[in-house]
Amino acid sequence: MAYWGETMTSTHAIWNQDDPAAARAALAKLAATPQQRTDKAGTARERAYLDAAEQLFGSGTLKERDTAFLKATEALAQAYPDDDDAQLFHALALLGVTRGERNVPNYLHAADIAKRVYARNPRHPGAVHYWIHGMDDPEHAAGALEAAHTLSKIAPNAGHAQHMTSHIFMALGMWDEVVASNESAIAVVRSFRRSRTTSTFWARSRRAPSRSNRGRSMQPCPPPAKPPNAATCCHSISARRRR
Repeated sequence: MAYWGETMTSTHAIWNQDDPAAARAALAKLAATPQQRTDKAGTARERAYLDAAEQLFGSGTLKERDTAFLKATEALAQAYPDDDDAQLFHALALLGVTRGERNVPNYLHAADIAKRVYARNPRHPGAVHYWIHGMDDPEHAAGALEAAHTLSKIAPNAGHAQHMTSHIFMALGMWDEVVASNESAIAVVRSFRRSRTTSTFWARSRRAPSRSNRGRSMQPCPPPAKPPNAATCCHSISARRRR
């Protein structure tokens, strides 16, 4: 399943990002052919998850692969109704099959699935995340206000999660909340970058100097890149509102 997880990082369908070559390379680490990979799956559920990835990164056009993935996740969700992640991967497939274009029935269906998962697992970040995406428009955003308030609390150290709440706030004209959520997102990103810079510096300083560098003082790591501003965090929200 680790190879399956690596494979699934090669698609971000809502952002219309797709890297089938990287995905197929990850699958190939497990085994050379789909059948050989299936044979390595330990359970029927693992085989169903793996099949969904095979459909998404198999042969065919992007549209054909996305459609096959949607069908595979629907079958997965039906076979394992108590598996929250199976339900949410089906929701994600509904959101992603149109690659960033809002198909309102699909999006509302995804939101309904996410809400059902949230009802039994209110601390599942994927449930509130996809609930927000599914109702991320002025007509439906009020229905995801609970999700927006919840996500910031259950994923406090995830910059994207802090930002996601602003999708609903913006659709509802809650401008103070839009600013506050994106300021929180930026603070999280800055904190993470500072921690990485510091840990990298100390990791370097603990290593014994090479022969060519003995006697020289250790140079600190370069400062982190300039963090994004609030406009950057609000990725294409206004553009999508005009669709």
